[in-house]
Amino acid sequence: MNMVRAWVLYILLLFGSFLFFLFYTEYISFFLFAAVLLFPLFSLLFFLLGKRKIRLHIQPVFPLAKSGTCSFTLEIEKPCFLPLLKLRTKVILKNTFSGEQLSQIMEFPLSRGKTSLSIPCTSNCCGRVLLSLSPCRVYDFTRLFYASVPSPQPEAAFFLPPVPLFEPEGQAFSRAEGMEETNSRRRGGDPSEIFDLRSWQAGDRLRDIHWKLSMRTEETIVKEHASPMLPPLRLYIHFCGNAAEQDGILETAAALGTAFCGNGMHIELFWEDYSQGKDAGQLRSFLLQEQEEMLLCLQAMLSSVPNPNGNLSELSPTKTTDMQILLTGPVTPDELEKRFLAEDYTPKEVLVVSEENPPQEEFLSRMPNISIFYLQPGHIEESLRCIALRQEKEGRL
Repeated sequence: MNMVRAWVLYILLLFGSFLFFLFYTEYISFFLFAAVLLFPLFSLLFFLLGKRKIRLHIQPVFPLAKSGTCSFTLEIEKPCFLPLLKLRTKVILKNTFSGEQLSQIMEFPLSRGKTSLSIPCTSNCCGRVLLSLSPCRVYDFTRLFYASVPSPQPEAAFFLPPVPLFEPEGQAFSRAEGMEETNSRRRGGDPSEIFDLRSWQAGDRLRDIHWKLSMRTEETIVKEHASPMLPPLRLYIHFCGNAAEQDGILETAAALGTAFCGNGMHIELFWEDYSQGKDAGQLRSFLLQEQEEMLLCLQAMLSSVPNPNGNLSELSPTKTTDMQILLTGPVTPDELEKRFLAEDYTPKEVLVVSEENPPQEEFLSRMPNISIFYLQPGHIEESLRCIALRQEKEGRL
């Protein structure tokens, strides 16, 4: 619109100078008409030379808590000294997890060298906020001409849920049963696997000495063994509900993952990704072995797109085989009964994150083989502690 206005004003100015040249025969009218006629050509020449090698780059943002504020930094590199008016672009901020999107036309000044500009971003819900610029145009000082410059690569900012400090006791939630495997990341007493090698210390056993390596290095080297572990818990996450409930699901998954890893247990998280379309869901998973890996796990989940329908009945038995805990958004006992009672396998625990009040006990008693627990968004830590106390009181493993 500004460019159209500039062309209209220029045409009016050119027409006025031409009329002045026709009715005023002095040299000044000729020079004025020639200046008005040629000025855009000189501006175009300087513009074409000045826009060369302009580069745009967006700096990534470190993950931060939801409801926080961050700023993307847009770096504009303009090596040519010839001046340009401005850079005009459309800034698009999209939360790929929740689907929220915000776009705004913004203008930035241009000067020689590198210029760093700040683009603020905030999100009240968890997600992966992707910043992209399209299209990017630079204008000359007359606003009559513009040229497109390559858009920078989009960058993402992760808004993460808080991780409650939930520490279940030995009786809380179901532990996996089966043959023990080896945890190669923890020291232990499994003689079949080596965790690390170190120099001999007082109190080490002779059978732990690495004799071949000790003879080669002329130093007594001792083998540290790995720790045995149980097979990982399998937690299936079904994202549905509103933004607050989906944030509660992420918060619950983070709390359970860090808690079980802190107790020396592994947990494998499963969820569906519909980034390829609503009819092209793919099963994603992340094996969580250390608490420090929770950040990568949350980023992997937030990089996915939840099921747009949010229907629990669409889960196929092959995707939920051997899962021990189901973490879902608001579902009714009728939906759970319809979904799982007809199957040969059902989860041991179902955690439902919902803003609605939990149903009466008589509805839950229709599924005696499944323990159904309801968690309130915004009070995940308190809800998990109540669940742990309830399981300990009932004496369940």
